[in-house]
Amino acid sequence: MKRLVQYIKSIGIIKALAGLLGISILLIFLFVAIFYSRVSSGYYGELPTAEELSDVENNTASALYDINEQILGRYYLQERTN
Repeated sequence: MKRLVQYIKSIGIIKALAGLLGISILLIFLFVAIFYSRVSSGYYGELPTAEELSDVENNTASALYDINEQILGRYYLQERTN
């Protein structure tokens, strides 16, 4: 530990922090690159296509109106709105 403190003092605090910042940025970049490659290769499961994403339809509730446009009731299996 003394050697590390002496080394940091010899190169200066600013240079030591700059080195740590550079290593941190490199590690973050490496993590993002590995994560991106795993997602794009299907490691976590297959990604949906753009067409599949645009064709998603949620179940929506049906509303029953009377002649005065007042809601009499809503009928649904799951309460969802788009």
